[in-house]
Amino acid sequence: MRQYIGSGAGSCVNKYDGRSIARYTTAQGLVSTAINQILEDRYGNIWFGTRGGVDKYDGRYFIHYSTDNGLIDNTVFCLLEDKKGNLWFGTERGLSKFDGKSFTNYSISESGETIYSILEDHRGNLWIGTSDKGVCTFDGLSFTYYDMAYSLSNGLVFGMMEDKNNNIWFCTGRGLNKFDGKYFTWYTTEQGLSNNIVKNVLEDKNGNIWVGTNNGMNRLLPQAAQSGTLKNTGSSLFKKYTVSEGFSGGGSYENSITQDKSGNIWIGATDRVTNYHPAGDIPDIIPPTIQLSGVALFDENINWLSVEKQKDTTLILKNGTRLKNLNFSDLTPWYNQPQNLQLAYDDNYITFQFIAITTNRPKEVRYRYFLEGLDENWSTITDQPKAIYNSLPPGKFTFKAKAVNSEGYWSNELSYSFVILPPWWRTWWAYVLYILVFLVALTIFIKWRERALRKEKVLLEEKVVMRTSELQNEKEKVETTLTKLKALQAQLVETEKMNERFRISRELHDDIGGTLSGIVLYSHLAENQIQAQHTDEVEQSLNVIQQSANDMVNRLSDIVWSVNPEHDSLKKFIQKLEEYAKEMATVKNIKVQVHAPESLAELQLPVENRHNIYLFCKEAINNAVKYSNASIIELSVHDFDHTIEFTIRV
Repeated sequence: MRQYIGSGAGSCVNKYDGRSIARYTTAQGLVSTAINQILEDRYGNIWFGTRGGVDKYDGRYFIHYSTDNGLIDNTVFCLLEDKKGNLWFGTERGLSKFDGKSFTNYSISESGETIYSILEDHRGNLWIGTSDKGVCTFDGLSFTYYDMAYSLSNGLVFGMMEDKNNNIWFCTGRGLNKFDGKYFTWYTTEQGLSNNIVKNVLEDKNGNIWVGTNNGMNRLLPQAAQSGTLKNTGSSLFKKYTVSEGFSGGGSYENSITQDKSGNIWIGATDRVTNYHPAGDIPDIIPPTIQLSGVALFDENINWLSVEKQKDTTLILKNGTRLKNLNFSDLTPWYNQPQNLQLAYDDNYITFQFIAITTNRPKEVRYRYFLEGLDENWSTITDQPKAIYNSLPPGKFTFKAKAVNSEGYWSNELSYSFVILPPWWRTWWAYVLYILVFLVALTIFIKWRERALRKEKVLLEEKVVMRTSELQNEKEKVETTLTKLKALQAQLVETEKMNERFRISRELHDDIGGTLSGIVLYSHLAENQIQAQHTDEVEQSLNVIQQSANDMVNRLSDIVWSVNPEHDSLKKFIQKLEEYAKEMATVKNIKVQVHAPESLAELQLPVENRHNIYLFCKEAINNAVKYSNASIIELSVHDFDHTIEFTIRV
């Protein structure tokens, strides 16, 4: 057996063979005694990572490598030999690979990141732990960083280790982290570590995980981590080895833990080397016994034995609080604590004190507790043997506590029941009184309401009679007004009929009368022309008479069409215009297009308006046919804000 042990600057390297210690200094060829890590390669050569470069010792001579030989930086923090036999050196300014002949340097960031640890996993990938950027992997081609927001608990990575299940463990500045290939799990002082600054991690031959921190060593307890209780809280448990357990030297040093062939574990501490012998570590397999040692009120211990003798006496605490009507059935043996305790509603500041009895490492006992009736989950594991509850509401409660020893064996459950009494206004008889008062008040209200309703009924009946009389008078007035309106309507209808007759007679007089007068005039003219035997002039007069007769017939037809109520709709009106336009346009081969929305089809046009619009459009169509020389006549109807617009476009 041989162990090489590095020490601080200005000292030496120690070689221990099990019997004696040999020392190596700069006088024997070391470039520096400030050793950061020691590595033995597959050929038995010892490599020293120092603050002045790398030294290789073959058993006889030291060979020095530095930046002069191609090393990226002379401050070397960590060493690794990969599966291919290449040596990797993590330095203050990046990564170097040595293949036995030359160096290949890698900078994993623009500024040259400081590398504290290197690991090769079972797939051959390199894991590189940095001083503040967390961890990255190197597959031989590129570096891949893990996002700090979803990976490590801290960016400072002192060391790494892959266990037999291919989990990778990281020593960080804030606890131990485990990566199972998918997820990261953090272990800190909340899960039982002795300190959050983790320097070393090692898996021994039995599969135990050892963790070196700034305050001693820790061993993860697999059986505790698999406990149902621990699983519910997401907590793990560590067995701690500090000064009280024989681990001297304070904290451990990074990259300085190993297990020899005999199974002993060597740990480099702050100022010494500690050797752990597993055979001497007898596990404590006997669970502790937990008992209730005290029930304090308002953060003050109570002499319950004295209270039992004077239950009717008011107890005044040091803080001035007055306790009275303390009620309990009996006292527990040994610790004289009250059983079946009942407290007033305002005596609700309670501290439960408990103690775990064990013969081995009592300082490593941890506790957890739960108040049934208030808490939803068990508390986290704590080393404090007490639980404080203030402002408890009235109700029945059961306090429960458990203790676990350094090996992860849990005690039986401590159970203590007590009652916080409600104030008098929340007792059952108070609620009965409330109900009685409510029923009396309800009865009084109902009686008062009945009298009020009877009065309202009388007043309402009087109002009904009054309003009935008023309504009868109003009805007579309305009927009288309605009779007058009907008479006025009849007069208006008659007037409208007379106006319509006047309009029709006026049109007949103007249009038909004028045309007939012309026919009579040309008839006399034709008679004189016949007597004078002017044949050509007679024929011309007869043509005029014929044309006038046709015009008269058309005008008479238009008048008859306009007064017909079946033609009141806009749809009928547009059809009439379209027929007239096509009749006129056919002579000159002009096409007629009509555009009218269906929403206006049933719009009703008054007779007088319809007739006037028809005459206007008819005249426009005539002018378009006679003078435009167009090929198409478009007739469009639009609704603009409840105004109907007729457009004739060529």
